[in-house]
Amino acid sequence: MICSICGGVVIWKGPLSALTHTECQLCGEINCHAAEEPECQGLERNES
Repeated sequence: MICSICGGVVIWKGPLSALTHTECQLCGEINCHAAEEPECQGLERNES
């Protein structure tokens, strides 16, 4: 995941049995991950 503030790498934090939040490894912000864009599923549009 990518930080919406600084662009750094964001990882999940907390015990493995209950991950509680995300944290940016660069700026330290909590729950700041940017929304990911949906992946292309190989569908093409025919625009005519």
